[in-house]
Amino acid sequence: MTWTYDAATRSDRNRVRENIGDTDTSDQQLADEIIDEKLTDTGSVNSASIACIKLLMAKYVRLVSQTTGPISVQHSNRLAAYKEMMALLKSDGQFAAGFCGGISVSDKETREADTDTVQPSFTRGMFDNPAAGAIS
Repeated sequence: MTWTYDAATRSDRNRVRENIGDTDTSDQQLADEIIDEKLTDTGSVNSASIACIKLLMAKYVRLVSQTTGPISVQHSNRLAAYKEMMALLKSDGQFAAGFCGGISVSDKETREADTDTVQPSFTRGMFDNPAAGAIS
């Protein structure tokens, strides 16, 4: 496994590293191959960054806080920081939100007429019998 970072290079991998704070060569968090895999799986720097933060959170959630003499290590602080970082990335305008169709009447009618669109399982009036009139 390799770890590389060059601030002068604007590659997607370097942008993910910047988003997750993994730019310190003396404290390497994720291998290049893992970041590249997340970039391939998700298709965007923001989504890959969020996926990588989830991996880091899973890594640090297992560690407990420790105190040995005057030295104390609080892993919960790191976990909380990753949660905040993920919330910021999710709220970023670049992150793709889910789709909500059928908001306007014309959009709804267009989608109903499109034979390639998955049609709903239930519709209003689906049990109406045109010969007997509509059910009230």
